[in-house]
Formats: sequence, structure tokens, C-alpha cells
Amino acid sequence: MRNKISILIFILGVFVILVFSNCVRRSELELIPKKREGVVKTAISLIGTPYCYGGKGPKCFDCSGFVSYVYKINGYKIPSTTKELMKIGKKIKHISELKKGDILIFKIKRKLYHTAVYIGDGNFVHSPKKNTRVRKENLNRYWKKKFKMGRRII
Repeated sequence: MRNKISILIFILGVFVILVFSNCVRRSELELIPKKREGVVKTAISLIGTPYCYGGKGPKCFDCSGFVSYVYKINGYKIPSTTKELMKIGKKIKHISELKKGDILIFKIKRKLYHTAVYIGDGNFVHSPKKNTRVRKENLNRYWKKKFKMGRRII
């Protein structure tokens, strides 16, 4: 009788743990769209900020500094170099798989990479180059050809 009660208590304990952990997981999943929207809103709010080489914000940005800053404002500590950004999160191979808030990596030249924040509907925000400002662009033919990968953090 004692063994049956011990087994029953054990099974009940495991059940309670599974139910509780599933509730926590579900509430975390419900926050993902809000977190993605936060990243998008931050990226858009920085449109017009000047480019500067090595800039990590908030007064000026280079491309990877911009991406890192956008995520930092939203509670994520990620690297501030394109080389390191290419290694984090989940790799997204195709443009069709992108979600709002994903990081875009473009191969511009043989060893030159560029990064941006995807904001949805085929658009992204980035800090392009010297003598420009953070701006919104479309994944048009030029950028589609340069697309190397996306990285999903959220």
C-alpha cells in the first residue's frame, strides 16, 4: 500500500511540474510578437541617425553597431560586429522565411558584409555607409542578390 501511495505521489508531482512548465513556456511564446515589434519600432525610430564608422549609437552608427544597439534597447546583449552577428541565433537561409526583427546579413563584396534589421513586408532598416543616415529600404533586386542569411534572435 505504501509503495502505491509513493508511486501515485511521484506521478502526481511529475504531472504538476509538466503542467506548470507548459504554462510558463506558453506565456513566453505569447511575448515573442511583442518583442519583435519592439525591435522593429526601435529600428524605425532611429531612421535619420548619421552613419559613422565604428559607431555604436545613439548619436551615430555603423551597420553592426546599429543592429546591436537596436537589440540592446530591447533587452538583448548581442555582438556589435558583423562577423560575430553571423554566428548568433538561428540561421535563416531564405528571404521567404524572415520574420519581423530578424537580423539580415548581406555579402556586398568578396570579404565585405553588411547587416540590417528586417521590419516586415520586404523592408529593412540599416545604417548603410559613409555620408548617409539610417534609412528604410526594400529587399529589391539588388539586396536580394546580396542576401547571405538571416539570423533569428527572438
